[in-house]
Amino acid sequence: MGIFFYRAAGTTYLCSGAGGAATDWHANLLANPDFTFHLKKGIRADLPARATPVTDPAERQAVLTEIVADLNQPHDPGTIRPTRLEDWADSRLMRISFRHRP
Repeated sequence: MGIFFYRAAGTTYLCSGAGGAATDWHANLLANPDFTFHLKKGIRADLPARATPVTDPAERQAVLTEIVADLNQPHDPGTIRPTRLEDWADSRLMRISFRHRP
């Protein structure tokens, strides 16, 4: 399973997507929460960042609800099946904060 970046309520999140199976990226960020966020397309930059697991049920619900609502928008109708919030309930979810370089 891959990694999914999403902006919700002005914050960046990393998400495993529907399912919730264990992922290498999630385990790596739990062990080493400080990392470098590499931007490769358009603006190129290396941004110091920190990952924090999202465990608060209200925050998880709000973020996953926004993700699912966006995925169900008709950006390209007929290309994906409708996404259901309950399929995303166990997703690995990390909040990303960016730190200023010294």
